[in-house]
Amino acid sequence: MTTTTNITNTGPADVAKDTTPDWWTPLCGRLGYRARRRLRSLGQEYVYAPGGTIVQEGARADRFSLIIHGDVDVEVGGEVVATLREGDHFGEVAMLYSRPRNPDEAPVSMPRTASVRANRVTRVREFDRAELMMVLDAAPAAATRISRRAIGRLGAMTTRA
Repeated sequence: MTTTTNITNTGPADVAKDTTPDWWTPLCGRLGYRARRRLRSLGQEYVYAPGGTIVQEGARADRFSLIIHGDVDVEVGGEVVATLREGDHFGEVAMLYSRPRNPDEAPVSMPRTASVRANRVTRVREFDRAELMMVLDAAPAAATRISRRAIGRLGAMTTRA
């Protein structure tokens, strides 16, 4: 199990209010009331201090992350290869492309292909595989966006290899 430092759990989203910021808008676009209500309870928000490691290259990939506030550097082999900002996301490649060894088993997580570190105080919403699938079911626009990004990142990994 990977230990992540510099994290403060701010807790799950407030389900009772319909006035909380819409974390899903950058990812999912405009949604109807039922979809918004369904998504509000998904995921957990975390706050990372500047320099804090959000995910470590080579560690087990077990969550998808959406940047709510702040920006992060993506590092491969210690080299910064990208900077992501509010509304960007990471972790989709492993979440979408992990496959079970046998049809009756849960998917085996891929190792992380990059480290992600906060450049400043950064708030992210993190989803496990089941929650991500619920987001994709509720918001087809998110499924399209995440799939396209995953394909692009897989292509970039192939180019670097």
